[in-house]
Amino acid sequence: IDSRGSLTGNASAQLRSLGGPFARARPDFQYHAELDRKFPQRIFGGFSWKFHPRWRLALQADWVDWSNAFEVLPVKLTRGTNADINRLVGSNGLQEYTPLRWRDQVVYRAGMEFALTEACFLRGGYAYGRSPAPEETLTPLGAAIPEQTLTAGAGYRWRCYELDFAYQLDLPKTRQVGRSSLRDGEYSESTLRVAGHWLGLTISVHY
Repeated sequence: IDSRGSLTGNASAQLRSLGGPFARARPDFQYHAELDRKFPQRIFGGFSWKFHPRWRLALQADWVDWSNAFEVLPVKLTRGTNADINRLVGSNGLQEYTPLRWRDQVVYRAGMEFALTEACFLRGGYAYGRSPAPEETLTPLGAAIPEQTLTAGAGYRWRCYELDFAYQLDLPKTRQVGRSSLRDGEYSESTLRVAGHWLGLTISVHY
């Protein structure tokens, strides 16, 4: 994912803490920002077993290579508009590397399907995977990755058409940060609580 945009802010607190010529610099800034991010590799496998004419069981396990994809978050800043800051740092650009240090993740999934009729189906599922984001580099983005998920859905098939509706609940999760290793201890001594709800509707045509 190649992201391009602008970053604006105010560095008055940081400049005052540095003192000297920094304390007299103009604090507001704007940069052109670039962020190149790749999704991790994923390997998964499972099986589906129709153990009864109306019942089907599905099991799956995923391995996600977060440790290589989310070791750091590099942000490239260019075209800085603040002449004071540009002069103090000797450039109109900055390269920021935010540590992430995510761990690899294994996600376990199980689901059941019940056939009400030959055309109507009810489904339910559960998934669990320990969060890959460690507490010492936790941000709201990392906390938003669910650890436990419940799903329910229904499907209808008619000739070559299929209509599926699904609801997903990411169970509420609370994570606490002691001493953050992010610069200046950002998010230290903080608590993050996240839950998620998802609705999906899929229409398929089989040829």
